[in-house]
Amino acid sequence: MRERMTLPWSQLERYQVIDEISRGGFGVVYRAYEPSLDRSIALKVLSPELAHQPGFVERLRREAVSAARLRHPHIALLYEFGQFDDTAFLAMEYIDGPSLRQLLEAGPIGPERALAILGQIGSALDYAHRMGIVHRDVKPSNLLIGPGDHAVLIDFGLADMAENPQTTVDTAVLGTPHYMAPEQAAGHAADARSDQYALAAVAYELLAGVPPFHGRRGAAAVVHAHIYEPPAPPTEYRPTLPIGVNAVLLRALAKSPYDRYSSLAAFLADLHAAFAAAPPAQRARTPRPAVRMLVGLVLLALLAGLGAWQFGVFAPAGPPRSADQLPLPQQVAWAYDTDLAGGPALALVADTLVVGTLDGGLLGLRAETGALRWSKGSEVGFGAPAAAGDQVVVGGADGFVYGLSPGSGGTIWRTHVYGAVRLAPLLDGERLVVASEKGYVYVLQASNGQLIWSRPLDPLTAPPGVGGGRLLAVSGRTLMALDMRNGAVDWQFEAPDPISTRPVVAGDHLLVGTTRGQLYTLGLADGRQQARPYQAAGALVAAPLAAQQTVFLADRSGRLTALSGAGAELWRFEAGAALEATPLLADGKLFVGASSGAFYVLDAASGRLLATLALRGNIDAPTLRLGRLLFVRGARIYALGT
Repeated sequence: MRERMTLPWSQLERYQVIDEISRGGFGVVYRAYEPSLDRSIALKVLSPELAHQPGFVERLRREAVSAARLRHPHIALLYEFGQFDDTAFLAMEYIDGPSLRQLLEAGPIGPERALAILGQIGSALDYAHRMGIVHRDVKPSNLLIGPGDHAVLIDFGLADMAENPQTTVDTAVLGTPHYMAPEQAAGHAADARSDQYALAAVAYELLAGVPPFHGRRGAAAVVHAHIYEPPAPPTEYRPTLPIGVNAVLLRALAKSPYDRYSSLAAFLADLHAAFAAAPPAQRARTPRPAVRMLVGLVLLALLAGLGAWQFGVFAPAGPPRSADQLPLPQQVAWAYDTDLAGGPALALVADTLVVGTLDGGLLGLRAETGALRWSKGSEVGFGAPAAAGDQVVVGGADGFVYGLSPGSGGTIWRTHVYGAVRLAPLLDGERLVVASEKGYVYVLQASNGQLIWSRPLDPLTAPPGVGGGRLLAVSGRTLMALDMRNGAVDWQFEAPDPISTRPVVAGDHLLVGTTRGQLYTLGLADGRQQARPYQAAGALVAAPLAAQQTVFLADRSGRLTALSGAGAELWRFEAGAALEATPLLADGKLFVGASSGAFYVLDAASGRLLATLALRGNIDAPTLRLGRLLFVRGARIYALGT
């Protein structure tokens, strides 16, 4: 039974407060339990002395408005903003782990680990900026580190929508002195480059061991230094750092926003390159021969030690596999390091593996060997690539959709659209679905990019789906079904919470998941809800996998669940770290990676763990297969084989 704290405002019946997580001048954050959904949450409660001041309640409300617009693996999910008697509160995703500040206080963090954390937070900030939101208070205490070093950005209390100049001016001077950009400290408007400065200050502390302007006494002295003084090169504090790190961090910490990097991705790319250029062990850009990893066919006796358990009966070993079946992966056949952690999902076109990088570049690798076939620079700002027959299709920040040759990367066709295209185009037979960040949806001829139809919608907040002659578009809580022939609206479904997965068609039904971890089953013909939603253990980011009369559901709590067609649980597997990628089903086996870098192979019928590989980085993109090779994107691009 869970012990419940007794607090003056604890009459919030739907939440049971367990214990206090942190306390500050603004309020208190508690760990709480939500019985109706059987999950832990973080409850941020405004201090009583501030609750009667409209400015502070408005700040909490503004944090809720900002966070509600954001759905990203490295941004904490918002569940609710509310007021009860004299209390204002936020209910948010609970992250089971310390803040980066607590980690730093416990001891130094190595460069490799630091770069992985920075890459995750950089991708979260880049996403927020594309949504028109500036965080304004990036600092170690606002970065939580969950299992497997899964980094999560919290506290959008100072965040502003870039298009709202009034709010920007009103709160310009708020922030934390050690990480505050000069323009923000001087009371001027903050923008994405201000967040870049703050993340660079965090990077400085991670790598040098102290923040910029360490030793200044008092907040006023620190603020003055940020505005007027150059920071010391980080190698003065840690001489073992590569010398190239100095130039990268000092550029990102430039006094003028115009002298900083054009994007967070460019800053992080240069930071990775500075370490890659250092001798010799940190250099890891080119493909390397097969390297034996810590791999095992995991025996049942070891399951508890791995922190994994199953619900159901273990299946006995089957007969010997035939030559055309996919064997259990036991080693890394090759690995390629782009010097950029993360990036869009992979695409496989013929024998070319197409890799997008965080700075908007695009690489074509030979799938069998990992050798570089071609590369395209980041000036276009490519989004996520996809396969369309014998072409690579990809959108760009320049407002074009491209059809590329997989062998050379050369342009076959390009079509102009209104707005940047970040989501991967979606192939439906001979048609291609493209969604721009301006809210326009386009249906093109897949072979040549010619326009079939287009229409404006609200900006899509999850990848679209297709099936049954319909295009399925998600915007916030709304799922809309459009006729693929002409874009006419067939039906619309409103969920109580933001929809966070790609819609998946399963026969005559449609599956979508939400930020609250609820899986909805709808009729494909009319959008009507078919049954009560299934409640997962954590938020749903990965699209459900429907196959063989079974639905496989991965959630951010780290649980993978198999459901029958009637919605009954068949088995469950606990990975111990967030699962953000849809599993791959092949030859009766499930292949799925976790945010910890662990890669699991399960028996699809029973959930029995067959093998695990220890990779590096957050595996948040689906696994691809070509013959006997599996392709996984973590901190590197991995090809797994026997």
